Amino acid sequence: MNAVMIDTHKSVKALTNANLTEVQAEVIVNLMTDALGNNLSNLATKEDIGNTRNDIIEVRNELRQDVDALKQDVDGLKQDVDIIKEDIRVMKQDIIGIKTEMVHLEDRIDHKLTKLELSLTIRMAVMLVGILGAFKAAEKFF
Repeated sequence: MNAVMIDTHKSVKALTNANLTEVQAEVIVNLMTDALGNNLSNLATKEDIGNTRNDIIEVRNELRQDVDALKQDVDGLKQDVDIIKEDIRVMKQDIIGIKTEMVHLEDRIDHKLTKLELSLTIRMAVMLVGILGAFKAAEKFF
């Protein structure tokens, strides 16, 4: 920071011209110099304010870039979610198709089993008739 400059010699001269003694004038100027130096040394200069303003602008621009990047990330995530939703919808349709196919397969298996049962029943009946006929024929011989 820039220090506040006071022309102490000029100030002492002005006070002595106003009918103060040189010692009084020097004391007053020293007190003013100390007071102003202590109080003003903590104040920001135009340069300090300009630097701070530039820092704020830089941080604001960085934040805007970060926000823009986050918005792009969010947009990408939304697209990913939409893709996942579509994949889930397709999977649900596939599951419905598989369930329907399983019902049809179950019906076909039931139909084939019923046909097989009927076929076996007929074969067994034919075999039974044959066995009974053989027993009848065997009875004639014994």
